[in-house]
Amino acid sequence: MKEYALDEPLTEGFLKFLEQFGTVRLLKQLRKPYFSFEKEQFISIKGFAGGQYR
Repeated sequence: MKEYALDEPLTEGFLKFLEQFGTVRLLKQLRKPYFSFEKEQFISIKGFAGGQYR
């Protein structure tokens, strides 16, 4: 497992882009929106997203 800190927040547009490649889950009801992205047998990414979410 590796941990990375990004220099800019992930946007909802970028998470929608990721949906083309795997499964994206976004929990907007938390104080900081939490997301996960998974491409089975390849990669799993979890973290907090920034930006405006409805």
